[in-house]
Amino acid sequence: MVSLSVAGLSELLGSLGGAVKIVPAAALSVRGAAEEGAENMRANVAVRSGATRDSVGVDADGLSASYGPTTPYAPFIEHGTYKDAPQPFAEQSAEAGADDLAVKLLLAGSSF
Repeated sequence: MVSLSVAGLSELLGSLGGAVKIVPAAALSVRGAAEEGAENMRANVAVRSGATRDSVGVDADGLSASYGPTTPYAPFIEHGTYKDAPQPFAEQSAEAGADDLAVKLLLAGSSF
């Protein structure tokens, strides 16, 4: 599972007072980045039966979200085995998701 979260935002908002409008926008940004990361993961996973691709889901709650496959053999696809070469899909998705989240949070903050 890939996890995205915004740490320290509650403390920052407490000290800013009137900037509370940012929290819903940030939560939407976190969910949006997770959805995009999951879509990227689905697009890049090696497909034999489609089960791992179809198992990629998103769990978002406020300022944190996680996404990833639920098939028990997904790590073997990602990292390989002694018989099969690695076919990475999760790590590159996590990197893209983190970049997307940073951009979305900057845009959410600039709209207020």
